[in-house]
Amino acid sequence: MQSSKRVAEARCSWSRFVKIAAVGLLLWSGPYFALGLARGWSSLHVRQYRFFTQAAFVTFGGAYAVLAYVTQAAVQSFHWITQAQAIDGLGLAETTPGPLIMVLQFIGFMSGWNRPEGMSPLASATLGALVTTYVTFLPCFFYIFLGAPYIEGLRGNRSLTSALSGITAAIVGVILNLAMVFGARGSATKVHCVPALQCCWIKRRHGYPSRPEPLQSGFKPLKIRRVGE
Repeated sequence: MQSSKRVAEARCSWSRFVKIAAVGLLLWSGPYFALGLARGWSSLHVRQYRFFTQAAFVTFGGAYAVLAYVTQAAVQSFHWITQAQAIDGLGLAETTPGPLIMVLQFIGFMSGWNRPEGMSPLASATLGALVTTYVTFLPCFFYIFLGAPYIEGLRGNRSLTSALSGITAAIVGVILNLAMVFGARGSATKVHCVPALQCCWIKRRHGYPSRPEPLQSGFKPLKIRRVGE
């Protein structure tokens, strides 16, 4: 009974709304202006700060929906990372116990590594990862503290429920698009690995030299590529 009364008071409290909004704005703008003054307003890390803030505010549907949007922008629009590096990040996130959304930290790290802009690659990558993580999670806490008193009341709102159902259906298409993008790249990688496996099999079966000439054998040996190359 007491908690219901406190929730009702919080819903009607404009001072609470203003305080949370002011604290959220301060927590966002403080590091942003400090980063802009230190690195320049057109630097990679400032652009990361703005972009990942936008991604956190306007995307719905969980990590897979965010990844589709962020990957397309980071690879095709900004050219911060390559498609292969994006796939490496997704694979890394799937093999760790942490949340999948942390693949954004990998994207921020690799973006800083690829574009150090006067810093050492490691320092730039670390700063990029910190910036990405901070602005990805800050809006989440802002929404939670601001909207918590209204959650129970919104459950019975039919209009909102219908809108969320439509968003859920759209998210399925977004996830399918992400699967097709990563799946196409993964399939291409498999196809390139087949000649290398054939080459190894022929070597073991017929005792060919360890370095067959590509023009004579028709097969190319597998090349191991490190992340970032």
